[in-house]
Amino acid sequence: MARKSRRHPHKPTDSRRPLIWSHPRHLAAAAALTFALLAVYSRALHGPFIYDDFSLPFYKPGFPTSDFMAWISGVRPVLMLSYWINFWWAGRDSYSYHAVNLLIHFANGGLVFLIVRRILAQACIEDWRLPAIPFFACALFLLHPIQTESVAYVAGRSELLSAFFFLLAFALFLYRPAPAVDWRSSVVLLLLFSCAVATKEHTVTLPILLLFTDVYWATERPTTTILRNWRLYLPMLCGGLIAAAIVGIYVNTSTSAGISGAGVSWAVYALTECRVLFLYLRLLLFPASQNFDHDISWAALRFDVTNAASLLGVLLLLGLAWRLRKRLPVGCYGLLIFLLLLAPTSSFLPIKDAMAERRLYLPMLGFTLVAGECLLHARRQNSWAVATAGVLLAALGVATYQRSGLWSSEAALWTDTVAKSPNRVGDYGNLVHGLVEEHRCREALEMLNRVTRRLKPDATLLSHWSFAYECVNDHEHALEKLQQSVALLPWPSTYINMARHQLALDRTEDAVQSLDLALKLDPRLELAYTMRAAILEREGNLLAAAQDYRQALHVNPADPQASWHLRQVDALWQAMHAQPKRILFQRQAPAREPQSSVRRQ
Repeated sequence: MARKSRRHPHKPTDSRRPLIWSHPRHLAAAAALTFALLAVYSRALHGPFIYDDFSLPFYKPGFPTSDFMAWISGVRPVLMLSYWINFWWAGRDSYSYHAVNLLIHFANGGLVFLIVRRILAQACIEDWRLPAIPFFACALFLLHPIQTESVAYVAGRSELLSAFFFLLAFALFLYRPAPAVDWRSSVVLLLLFSCAVATKEHTVTLPILLLFTDVYWATERPTTTILRNWRLYLPMLCGGLIAAAIVGIYVNTSTSAGISGAGVSWAVYALTECRVLFLYLRLLLFPASQNFDHDISWAALRFDVTNAASLLGVLLLLGLAWRLRKRLPVGCYGLLIFLLLLAPTSSFLPIKDAMAERRLYLPMLGFTLVAGECLLHARRQNSWAVATAGVLLAALGVATYQRSGLWSSEAALWTDTVAKSPNRVGDYGNLVHGLVEEHRCREALEMLNRVTRRLKPDATLLSHWSFAYECVNDHEHALEKLQQSVALLPWPSTYINMARHQLALDRTEDAVQSLDLALKLDPRLELAYTMRAAILEREGNLLAAAQDYRQALHVNPADPQASWHLRQVDALWQAMHAQPKRILFQRQAPAREPQSSVRRQ
């Protein structure tokens, strides 16, 4: 006798309305999950800024933090708006940024609960499993250690916030009051879609997900379902094409994506991602050996057993998901949308890093549905299934607590990273930065001496090496490492750091030459102008010093140091020549010099 399918025509139930938490057990479960989430990420809340966090606007030298339009003028204005709010609220206090990240993650968990609950209702699962499995999916989404990179990393907010708008739009689509989407709902969904894309570009898959969901769970002909919702799909398709075009333009000019930015062809990247997909699945099923910077080698464009097996495995997964969609509708749907949501970063569009754990944040929705399918076959009397799910969540929570603890220390995170990716030269420079920030300078120098016996240092590592020497007040060796660095890659910031050490060694003429070279490479270096002006001012060349201060103010009119020093030069010039008509800058000088806010390059 053939097995009866669970997929039946949809029956009208109250599942279109969000669950009302009226039962005490529901409230207790929600409170316990909230407490668990706070506990597992408690140490990461006090973590410092790390890696890409220093590329955020408030850490860019000369960035006009008071200019709101400067914050939102980039390709991710909604994301930058959230950082502007954080900066306006707490400046550079990292705690507030981590707290907002955790709050968004918690909200996303609630949206996952609602989405999974509605998907189960689509599959006509309406007994005790309707609240239990969505709660398990929500807890799995919130407590899985693979999420730590997105939650504990301030720069990971692009994943969190884009997922929030994405999941909110998906939830509103699923809980729409009528099968046909009206114009009002369409406008709201388009607005949320725009916010998601303006936060991170990989959310362009939302129109495909909505269309696929309608077709997958349709109880009538797919064409009928699609035509019924043309008010949504037509404008969203147009918006998706526009967004894809903008992303394409951005990719072509990016230094970290596209064929030129990543340095590999689309075919090489696609073959590599077939292998990476199974590494992602392994981390989801068994989250051991997590790494902030996985060392993944690019696939070769020739026949290889690993490449062939990976490609065949991906095709097999797709085939099985489609073949078993009627027997296992929830799990197969989850697997298919997992692959769909992972496609923008793990298909054929080259990205500099072949693998990053934060890319699994949004596709985690599909994985929770696959996990929920396993619990669908358990009966209410089977207490072992509930116990197993509880033990699994507890184990994941412990693993997340341990993993998030690494994010409380920059040195600890990079120590773990270089231990798992010992051949990534750039990671050692970040480790040096973390050790120096924690005043473990001798330890940094000893580590560098060991590593450079095995690996050839690049320009970045040599620059960080100079910071380690500076930390122990050894300006001579710090200058030597910077000279080696600039010989490999002449960065303007390296010349500025060379000038700092040359001034400390009383080599004023060499310092001026270094600053000249820095400005030749980048004429908009505000710090180089102010440093050279200070040297000229000390040497008595007031006219040249005033000119450099003016150039610094031209780059950044809000620079208080350059403005204050220019007024001092003006006052000194008047005192020396007693000629008011030759005023260099006509303003009253402040009572005292303001504190310098320039961060070391």
